[in-house]
Amino acid sequence: MSDGVGRAVEVLLLARESDDGDVGEMLREAVAPPALAAKTAGAVRDGDRTGAGDVALSREADLENALDRVEAESPDVVLLDLDCYGRRGMDLLTTLLDESRAPPIVVLTELDDRERGIEAVRHGAAEYLVTDEATPQLLVRSVYHAVERARHERQRERYETLVRESTDAIAIMSPDGTVEYITPSVRHVVGYEPEDLVGENGFEYVHPADHAAAAEEFQAMVEHPGYRGSVEFRFEHSDGRWITLHARGRNLLDDPAIEGLVVYTHDITERREYERRLESREACLRRTTEILADRERSLDEQIDAVLEVGREMLDVEYGTLSRLREDNYVFETVSGVDDAVQSGDVVPLSATNCERTVSREERLVLEDIEREAPELAGREGNRELGVNCYLGTPITVDGEVVGTFCFYGTDAGEGFSEWHETYIDLVGEWIGSELESRQTTERLAVLNQLNGVVHDVTEAVISRSTRAEIEQTACRRLAESDSYEFAWIGETDAPSREVVARTEAGVEGFLEEVTISTDPEEAEGVDPTRRALKTGEMQMVRDVLSDPRHEPWREAAETHGFRSVAAIPIRHEETVYGVLNVYADRADAFGDAERTVIEHLGEIIGHAIAAAQRKQALVSDAVVELELEVPDAFEGVEAIADMEATIRVDRMLSVSETDYLVYGTTSDAGIDHLEAAVSAVDAWEELSVVGETADGVSFELRLSEPPVLSTVASLGGAIERSVVENGDYRLTAQFPRGTDVRQVVDTLESAFSRVDVVARRQVTRAEGDADRLARAWHERLTDRQRTAVEAAYYSGFFEWPRETSGEAVADSLDITPPTFHQHLRTAEGKLLATLLEGGRDGTGG
Repeated sequence: MSDGVGRAVEVLLLARESDDGDVGEMLREAVAPPALAAKTAGAVRDGDRTGAGDVALSREADLENALDRVEAESPDVVLLDLDCYGRRGMDLLTTLLDESRAPPIVVLTELDDRERGIEAVRHGAAEYLVTDEATPQLLVRSVYHAVERARHERQRERYETLVRESTDAIAIMSPDGTVEYITPSVRHVVGYEPEDLVGENGFEYVHPADHAAAAEEFQAMVEHPGYRGSVEFRFEHSDGRWITLHARGRNLLDDPAIEGLVVYTHDITERREYERRLESREACLRRTTEILADRERSLDEQIDAVLEVGREMLDVEYGTLSRLREDNYVFETVSGVDDAVQSGDVVPLSATNCERTVSREERLVLEDIEREAPELAGREGNRELGVNCYLGTPITVDGEVVGTFCFYGTDAGEGFSEWHETYIDLVGEWIGSELESRQTTERLAVLNQLNGVVHDVTEAVISRSTRAEIEQTACRRLAESDSYEFAWIGETDAPSREVVARTEAGVEGFLEEVTISTDPEEAEGVDPTRRALKTGEMQMVRDVLSDPRHEPWREAAETHGFRSVAAIPIRHEETVYGVLNVYADRADAFGDAERTVIEHLGEIIGHAIAAAQRKQALVSDAVVELELEVPDAFEGVEAIADMEATIRVDRMLSVSETDYLVYGTTSDAGIDHLEAAVSAVDAWEELSVVGETADGVSFELRLSEPPVLSTVASLGGAIERSVVENGDYRLTAQFPRGTDVRQVVDTLESAFSRVDVVARRQVTRAEGDADRLARAWHERLTDRQRTAVEAAYYSGFFEWPRETSGEAVADSLDITPPTFHQHLRTAEGKLLATLLEGGRDGTGG
């Protein structure tokens, strides 16, 4: 029996050899109808078998071996001839069906024994056939139907199990919030049985403080069928506590199978609690870092402040730094809820929990002293203060324990986490380091100094106007710090495909001794500068002298006295301007906290360079004007690639980090093509027609990815003209004098396969009112004010009659109408003051 579709369906025939002739012959001769064979494709029981094709027949005559054959071979279908085995045949059927992964069973009976066939089906057989009436086609249909029914049954059971055991609850709700149906998994999420909630209004279980937000999102789904709702809120669990749910919803009122609003809810209580803990920890670290970085405070003042932070974090009554004086315990610095313990107090060490911390020379954690260490519960300090929890770490100077840094109180609350313990250890190590040498040899001290560098660089770059000054300041300040040996900034030289130095400090001619290639044809290796340029991410070498991968750098490391290196991309948005390379004489110098700060330094420099370039382009009399063409820019987007209409792009606005608005003009036919493109391109979110103009139809297009205009702006350029025609994209942009045209092309080619420079010219702009307005636009208006004016202008808000209302413009910017009008009035006032009062600031609101 051959149908040419996939592998054979494996059939095990349980019958005596003398009785299987007719059945075996029929199976070998029969051909499965193609539609039926295709329908059962993928329906075999073994996950490694694909498709359904010929029937592969095997036989087992021995009844005792039948069960072992089925278990070992896992056939797709079993044909059981009941008449061959008498009463034992029905027992075998029952035994087979009791197996957890039993295959479908088709029973064969004689003409006069139909009752046994019916009984077999009642026991669970897939089907029964009368042998005398069977034909090859009937037999093969029974085999394939049995396989298909088994597949459907497994799918149904799998679906029911998934729905029942899911950690999400799915509800169908009416527009007024009544629960019409909810999956059984609701008991895992909120503790109720489905019947407890069906017929109830779901909003009655929402926390009063979250009710308005949840109701607003739900109403938005009711009023706007295409809207996908998403909201987080607290929900009353069946045990009375509040849990936090994240709900997503769709309006399926028009779907005949649903006729309601489908809401998917997931319990995110643990995630929210985890995020709360993270926020608390981040705040604690931030405060601690600020304290340790405060150069105006003495060490005693720093320790006093850190004790206060730790006590608040652990929610305990006391925090102390002690020193040992022989057998006595001296309270040097104390933070407490009362005066029961004061700085200068002296008690016997044996009266404290710290005696165990000192003797073991390691951190001591006791969340319940009476239960975990009853021998300590009766000590004088614990009895007098009611202390029942303790967390402390030894302070070590020159290898000797000289005191403890500890926190204690009446109750540990939720307990001391591993993070709490690590925090205490780190601060304890910092204190020990400060007491030992008052030098920055530990990571917290390094971070303190680096924060000072970042602060200095930030103050310096905002007062500079050129890229060279910004880069020189950054390298000089880093090289002058005690933490680093030297620093340099490099960029790729396109002709040589090598990294060249733009500026350096603390070293002279470093790149004259080493060569860093960016040629993609050469082996990439492990050079951090090259990897940073390629990936746009910070790269590090923990120890040049011990890492065998960096053996080629060891001679330079020994010559210049460095062991660890960090290569930090200097970037702004998608543009990498170069790499800041910092060298330290310490192994593993760039820990997590330090890495975060120094990586932020690269972003600060990149932002300053981008701002300086934009300002230079705005106020410079001479600019470089480039005419660029991107052939087949929309290849793959049929609606744009094949259209004959012209699209002129007038303006692009960045509404948020992920949303952009593009304003332009095209013809009626062009609008049709744009609408088709919106459906085809995921990043093109929404198209709106603003109105009719003398040049055609003006439109607004919302994007979720930055368009090419944003890329040009990040390079310090401004687009003068931008046109899409016949699938090609042509634009004219002005850049600051001295702009690297190769960098512009390379950056654009990261988004498009080919970019052609049609023309390059130097343009001189005349000084006038327009220039003053341009400077005012750039220097006096905030980003939000500029965005409000541009959105209003290009959406037709200033036309009469207005093509777009203020409410609509505000909605497109995701702000309230009063906020939009406030931004608009303030911007208008500043610009009019510049024009009418010779550049003085306007009050404008």
